[in-house]
Formats: sequence, C-alpha cells, structure tokens
Amino acid sequence: LEPYQDRVAMFRMTSVEMASHLVPAGPVFNFIFIDGQHTYEAVHADLQAWHPRVLPGGICGGHDFGLDCVRRAVLEFAYSLSYKPSVQQAHDGCWYWRVPAPGDTQLVYDTQAHHGD
Repeated sequence: LEPYQDRVAMFRMTSVEMASHLVPAGPVFNFIFIDGQHTYEAVHADLQAWHPRVLPGGICGGHDFGLDCVRRAVLEFAYSLSYKPSVQQAHDGCWYWRVPAPGDTQLVYDTQAHHGD
C-alpha cells in the first residue's frame, strides 16, 4: 500500500464501527460494496450501517448472493425500505440496487432475484 499512502487510511475495526466513525454523517458515497462476514446478522448489520451513507442515485451492492444467508439478509433488508428497490444479480454472485434520486419513479421490488451465473 505504500505507493497509495497519500490516498489510503487503514482502520482496524468492523465495518459497522467504521460507518459510525465517518464524518460527515449521512449520505456521502456514490457506491458501497458489502463483502464482509457471511452471516445473516452481519450482512443485515452492514446494510443498516452503510445503506444510509449512499447518495440518491447511488448504488448499494455486495457479493455472495448465492449464499442463502446473504441472499435472505439482502432481500429482507431491501423489502423493508420505503422505496422497495429491485435487487439485481450481476456476475460472480454480486448483487446491487440503485438508491432512487429525487424525481425517480417508484422502483419495483424483485421477488424473483436468484442465484445463477
């Protein structure tokens, strides 16, 4: 990492801890990618911590959608959101959805999201 030391800061803490340490609070990222612990509880906690940090029009995504516990956490979290995003599956077990921007029409929740590369 030495060539990037002017652009990288290392923190030894969990993903959820890091989300609460960032300043300013609120949405600041165009894209987040969740690929942490692969338990339902950990994925759900990461989504709760990081989803609010995504700017309108940004992307919330992650990896390992093929794992039942990850898929369940992602779909249940998505379903709990007021805008009901359409969870999309991409290559190699990745998943994502777009956070609506002002003026976007209502997005439709995709109950048929499944694993299958």
